[in-house]
Amino acid sequence: MKDWPGSVISNTPVVPAGPYQTGAASGIWSLDQAADYAKQGIWPIAGNTAPIVTTYGTVQTFAAGATGSTKIAIDDRRTTRFIVSYYNNAAANVGTMIAGDISGTTVTYGTAAVFNNDATYYGASPAYNKSDADKAVVLYCDVNSSAYGKSKTVTLSGTSLSFGSAATFNSAATYVSALEFDSIEDNTFAIAFKDSGNSDYGTAIIGTVDAAYTGITYGSKYVFNSASSTPSIDIAADPNTSYKFVIVYQGSGNQGKAVVATRSGTTISYGSVYTFDSGAIQDPKIDFDMLNSGKFIITFKDNTNSGYGTCIVGTISGTTLSFGTKAVYLSGSANAATISCDRSTAGQFVVAYQDHSDSDYGYTVRGFNDNDVITYQTPAKFNSASTQTPDVVFTADVAGKFVTAFADGQGKSVIGEIS
Repeated sequence: MKDWPGSVISNTPVVPAGPYQTGAASGIWSLDQAADYAKQGIWPIAGNTAPIVTTYGTVQTFAAGATGSTKIAIDDRRTTRFIVSYYNNAAANVGTMIAGDISGTTVTYGTAAVFNNDATYYGASPAYNKSDADKAVVLYCDVNSSAYGKSKTVTLSGTSLSFGSAATFNSAATYVSALEFDSIEDNTFAIAFKDSGNSDYGTAIIGTVDAAYTGITYGSKYVFNSASSTPSIDIAADPNTSYKFVIVYQGSGNQGKAVVATRSGTTISYGSVYTFDSGAIQDPKIDFDMLNSGKFIITFKDNTNSGYGTCIVGTISGTTLSFGTKAVYLSGSANAATISCDRSTAGQFVVAYQDHSDSDYGYTVRGFNDNDVITYQTPAKFNSASTQTPDVVFTADVAGKFVTAFADGQGKSVIGEIS
């Protein structure tokens, strides 16, 4: 046995009485448990507090003109580089992208490049190829082409960008869509979208990038929600299993729904549909915890509970999904929330959102999943102005570091660190 201030540590694995961030943590802790909680800043010390805090670097501008629909993707191999897509109000709302590289709490940006010369104000979504550090794909709604759903390959050289040919994945209005690469297989990705050419049904399709990385071909479309319109959708790939994705969406009665999509070539099959919230929700977003096998977190606006910002833990096993108990991070109206799980600390995640109950200012909140139970630190403000479309991703170079891109009349970003 070894002494630990305010408690006792044993060399045998026992169930701790914590974790606690404040006050006394009575009971017995193993060495491994104490070390694990210490990494989270949680201490079993009577009468002492080791608070977990989020600090920010300086807000930087990557687009001086008015921008909108900022979306960010991080490169998991070159761990400090990311890309942001947005539409440029100062130039006829054209679809634009820029790459940044992080050093400490500062970002060095390259030159912005246009990927769609037509209006792109319904948004675009980028995603990195998980097998190639210099490759990505961006999907977008081409407003001047009947709002068709389109995509292009993206090639990076440092922070310089070039694009392949446009490929249409849906020849109908496609105002809502999300993209995710297969976790293991090269050059293959899935798109989930609302198909306005088919009663706004929730639909998915598989795309494959050619060997030259300049073109994309698509398989057939597969409907996962024919019960109602599908106002909002997100998709994430299971990082531990190839061919599997989880799609979350706003379903019948605006309930929170989820389904596992399994890919075989370009064919998609679905498991049963699960309900993670039986009330009315809005804008669900999902991210897998890469360090906690089978676990993912969904954030959403709980309209049955006054629009409160809420998260819930999900577990995947084959095509079966199960969920923990939802947990509120903001007892106020949380808009446009996005989520990212830490690539260095299992269980840790961050949500970026617009706090409508505080002048639409931009906030993040750190959450932690411990056995499907979520706890939060106090939310931290990163922008004291009306903040549109915040999007957040963790880096993988430093534990607890993340970057948030957003619009507040200009395109901006800020580095946050949890410690």
